[in-house]
Amino acid sequence: MKNFLKYLTIIFVIVSIVACETDFENIGATLVDNDNFNTNKATYEVFAYTKDVEKSRVENLGVNSLGIYNPKDQNKNSKYGIFRANVATQLSVPASVDFGLNPTIDAVVLDIPYSATNDGTGENNKPKFILNNIYGNQEIEFLLRVSRLNTFLNTLDPEDPTKPKKYYSNRTYNKLEELFAGNFKPNKNDTVLYVLRAGFEPTIESLDFNYDTIKKSDNAPSIKLPLDHDFFRTNFVENTDTSIFESQELFTQFFNGLLLESEGDDGSVMLLSFVAATLNIYYTNDVLTDETVGENAVDLNGDGDTTDEDVPVKTKQTMTFGFNGVRTNAFERDYSGSVIESALDNIDENKKLYVQGAQGSLISLDAFNTVDLATIRAENWLINEANLVFNIDQDASGKTVPTRLFLYKLDEENNENTQILDILTEGEAIYDGNLQNDGDDGDDTTIEQPLKYRFRITDYLAEILKNEDETPVKFGIKAFHITDLPNLENPADIIVKNFSWNPRGVILYGNDYLETDADYDKRLKLEIFYTKLNE
Repeated sequence: MKNFLKYLTIIFVIVSIVACETDFENIGATLVDNDNFNTNKATYEVFAYTKDVEKSRVENLGVNSLGIYNPKDQNKNSKYGIFRANVATQLSVPASVDFGLNPTIDAVVLDIPYSATNDGTGENNKPKFILNNIYGNQEIEFLLRVSRLNTFLNTLDPEDPTKPKKYYSNRTYNKLEELFAGNFKPNKNDTVLYVLRAGFEPTIESLDFNYDTIKKSDNAPSIKLPLDHDFFRTNFVENTDTSIFESQELFTQFFNGLLLESEGDDGSVMLLSFVAATLNIYYTNDVLTDETVGENAVDLNGDGDTTDEDVPVKTKQTMTFGFNGVRTNAFERDYSGSVIESALDNIDENKKLYVQGAQGSLISLDAFNTVDLATIRAENWLINEANLVFNIDQDASGKTVPTRLFLYKLDEENNENTQILDILTEGEAIYDGNLQNDGDDGDDTTIEQPLKYRFRITDYLAEILKNEDETPVKFGIKAFHITDLPNLENPADIIVKNFSWNPRGVILYGNDYLETDADYDKRLKLEIFYTKLNE
């Protein structure tokens, strides 16, 4: 039986080799060399240029960008221009809004958690935190404003109410009263809020203090912005039309939301989760309380007895509004005087290519402009692998670069960008686009020097070679976001959704180099590994 299986295996191998020699097809896989095959590598020039992104989708993201980002190159020149990120967001009304008897506002605080990691304990056993997802110079202050939003944020598209409303990053928003304005920079030690209970007049010993110390259960840091008392006293607490709090729809019609704006030329931009943010109204009111008798007798009103009922007692209260409604970003780009400015103005200036997320820039490229497809078809190449390789200008880019780029079919006319075949057939791991570095450990926090990105377009090239009537499309290269990936629940949906919120950028070597140039070997190129049948 063993010998039979051995002979059967040998026959299968021989038949397979004969089949490959007689019916030579593109299979997109590496073959073993033997006397019948010759494996080669061909390298081609690729035309590419930097393209401005006019807008990107930004509605209801998991995180929102807030702040200013202006990264510099080694010569202290602005690389990608000034990026300013603003947030427009609705508030969500609590299930019950009743400020009670004789309310007095003590503080109104907008609380937005940082993305932070506990880094052990420091002095006095206090926890230490590291702030994550912040880019730029955290030591530079910028002006932060919070205003009442005067633009209604629709949930559904007014032109087609069957579809959700799309929001784009280049939209502008109107505003009314300013509720806060002040210089700001991230603070990892901002873990405690002290609330002065100005309206509190204690009558019993256990409540004999005026300050509340408020902190989260895990002591995590958060942005704490004090908002205008008078506005919320007039419009929320003293408003006689209590119907505005009866439903989310009525409340949103009354109070459109908040607009957070960043002003300045430098600083840092933060990726923040507004889902966990709150607007807290700290107030005191009178709670009607019966006095008690016996061992726990309490004279609440100081009249010498403990038999009174419905005695008004000042009590500390908090009313919390969430951010579960429509939420979106508004981005501003100022390229004046930046390194990228000339590249955006001239597509022939393509020695360096710039990619940046959050309504920044992308690469438009023609991967096959120098490839003689007719000759490859005539010579019957078996395509084992086809790669686009982008080397990073390490000195100009620095270490804060995207951990991944994304390649797709670029439709510049209709803006209907679609997935490339390889990510659908081979999966994202084979298709690649991940940052490669000198350690090649895949851990972004330990990168010593980022080196390059690579994309495999093997299956796409094989399809082009099979279909002589199909013209190769242009490709786009953008900073990767999780929303770029194909919809696995609906394989027929191949549209690339143009969400973008991470402002990281990278400078890559382009294609306009001579063989005598020092950076010639780093130029953008298409590599094709193929196998030919020996005659």
